Amino acid sequence: TEKRIKRAKLIALGGVFFILLSWIVGGYDYLNYYPAAKAVIKESSMSWAHGIVMEAKEHIFLLIPFVSIATTALIHNYGTRLIEDKKARRITLLFVVLSAGLALLMALMGAIISYGARVGLGG
Repeated sequence: TEKRIKRAKLIALGGVFFILLSWIVGGYDYLNYYPAAKAVIKESSMSWAHGIVMEAKEHIFLLIPFVSIATTALIHNYGTRLIEDKKARRITLLFVVLSAGLALLMALMGAIISYGARVGLGG
């Protein structure tokens, strides 16, 4: 419905805002605090947490704002056509799922990396 599309537009804009905010906060944390944790993780039995998981997370971190902006652009561009146009709805839904999936993957990867740091500290 038109009401749901308006709500989707607001949620998508909010999502972009929070993704960009997390980019700023996460970037600050990465530059200022992660180097110490990186050394601990690399010396632990979970060194792969940095070598594999963190490397993948860094690339997703750089990609995710663009995916969320593209998602928002699709919702705003198609607008009420999403009600009738199945193809537009599918591609938009694909981007919504991709955005949410990448965000959840980032959280999971963060948990693995944090656990690697705790293992390295003996905790």
